[in-house]
Amino acid sequence: MQDIAQEDPISILLMYMGNMEVEVQEEYQLLDFGALLAAVGGFVGMILGWSAKDLVDLMPKKRKVSKESDE
Repeated sequence: MQDIAQEDPISILLMYMGNMEVEVQEEYQLLDFGALLAAVGGFVGMILGWSAKDLVDLMPKKRKVSKESDE
């Protein structure tokens, strides 16, 4: 007598579909590489611009000293 595992494998798959409607989903590209690069570059430029402005704001401001106050 042969073992069941040694016989040819047989599979049965029963599927029941209650509804024959099919939902179709489509993918489309929102940004091409150039637009993505421009968006990232604009964001990085904005962050660097804010950083440079903050550095300027942190620098000590020179005050004009009048000679009248020394007398």
